[in-house]
Parts: sequence; C-alpha cells; structure tokens
Amino acid sequence: MDGFFVDNTDVYYNYPQESIYDGILTILDYMDHTGRKIMINGGDCFVKKYLTTEKNVLIDGVNQENVFTAYDFSKDIYTKNDQSTREYYTEYLDLAMSHGCTAYTLEYAMDPTIRRQAAAYAGKHGYICYISDNIGLCLGR
Repeated sequence: MDGFFVDNTDVYYNYPQESIYDGILTILDYMDHTGRKIMINGGDCFVKKYLTTEKNVLIDGVNQENVFTAYDFSKDIYTKNDQSTREYYTEYLDLAMSHGCTAYTLEYAMDPTIRRQAAAYAGKHGYICYISDNIGLCLGR
C-alpha cells in the first residue's frame, strides 16, 4: 500500500460542525504519520476549508467525481454537467492544485464524444482524468 484514498469527508458538508472538522483532521494527521500519501475523494467543503485555513501538510491529492459529466440516477442515464457545476468544481480543483495537491477527476460516460470532451476538459485544466463507462466502476453493466 502506497497511500490512503479517503472517502466520506463530505460528512462535513452534511454536518458543518467544528467537532466534525477537527475529527477529520485528527484522522488525517494519524494517517500522515505513516508517511504515505493521502488522497481525498470528494469532500470539497472540508478540503476548501482546510486549504484556506491551514498550511497544507496533510493532503497530497484530491479526486472529484462528475466535474464534466453527470449521472442521473432517476433516469439511469449519463449526461454532461451544466456550466455552473463545472466551474464550481474547476475552481475547487484549481484551489487544491495551488496548494500543492494533485487533482484527479472521475467521469462517467458511455458516449465516445463525451468521453473525449471530458478527457480534453481535464487535460486543459491540468487534471488527471479517469473515465468509466459505468457508474459501478466495473466491467460490463
């Protein structure tokens, strides 16, 4: 194992309390003592607060799903995100990169044109992009 892929820090979005924020920091600090890289999946509200209030010594990278693409669970279809959502996530990922983090995107698209557009969008912004043709991240649907 060469690092940690930390999920569910978006709990801070749902419960924006200092005790939640401090609890996540405690967990990340414990992980940091292992000397392994720490990647945060999602959790933009926590990460933005951390990067704007602390000196970044804990987070090596961030991963954000659905920056360019979107998935409509109610209709079971893959789509593109609207401009304002893309701008929000772009600003978030750019903030992370400005604090020394590597930025990753995970997109979901089956259409080859949208897949190319998502990859080009990520490349233009300096993000490392992964594209899955299904929301389950597995072979076959």
